[in-house]
Amino acid sequence: MMIDKMDKQKLLYGWCGEFGWEIITVIPEINVLQNDYDITLYGFHGTEGMYSDMNVTFVPHNLDQRGSGYGRNYGKTQWEQLDLSQFQYDVLRLHYHPDTKKIKVKKIPKIIREDINPQRKRKVTVHARMFSNSKTGRNWHENYNGALKYLIDNGFEIVFIGHPQCSEFLPQFGKDCRGLDMSETIMHIKESTLTLGPSSGPMVLSLWCATPVFTWSCGDTRMFHTDRGSDLWNPFKIKHFHPWSTNETKANIKLYRSAAYKPLLKEMMPGLEFAISQLEAI
Repeated sequence: MMIDKMDKQKLLYGWCGEFGWEIITVIPEINVLQNDYDITLYGFHGTEGMYSDMNVTFVPHNLDQRGSGYGRNYGKTQWEQLDLSQFQYDVLRLHYHPDTKKIKVKKIPKIIREDINPQRKRKVTVHARMFSNSKTGRNWHENYNGALKYLIDNGFEIVFIGHPQCSEFLPQFGKDCRGLDMSETIMHIKESTLTLGPSSGPMVLSLWCATPVFTWSCGDTRMFHTDRGSDLWNPFKIKHFHPWSTNETKANIKLYRSAAYKPLLKEMMPGLEFAISQLEAI
């Protein structure tokens, strides 16, 4: 028996953490909680497009900085900046907020924006990560431009995604689609054969949009569908490639996991060529 929305308790649900963790935490929780609560989702401006096919009311907050992982002290400081009196709610579920209610729920993952289902194109989405204050192994390096040339020479269209302040656009290689509405970004990802870039939140977004990824540096092997924790990070078992996909020795996987290591182009290319060959064979 379905419960009418008017009879449901009002749940104020909020997030102030990292983007990748938002995907693996908020989406599967909301996917379940929307059945029992009238939900207002208080989230980062620009992320509404991830939830447009879910039964929630999205309200953007004005927080700019995302927390790094889970941290109650950080979260408490973040939420203290905001006025919650604008909301009427019965249950509070603000991650990291000291008064939040822990709702035990079996998270059920869902493909992000199931209403967006375009045809695949010969296209690669690129996130050329560039955090000025971050470990350089996770940033784009000009040597990687050779990988983009390889893709273009093999007939792939390239689009660049990401936040304009945290990623690069290389006009000689493709189209600047950074900073677009999240729905448009998701459309580009779902149209693509592959998403390529250093390990970061957009790689998780791609996996949850059912688009394979090629990534490196601090590449948490939880993204692998064979490793512990993969049910959280890659629940749909989407193909995941990296520079050493054809040579997964212990030494190479150690390099893959290192945040500071910048693979050379000659290390990257065998893995990328293998990824393209595998995807074209499907």
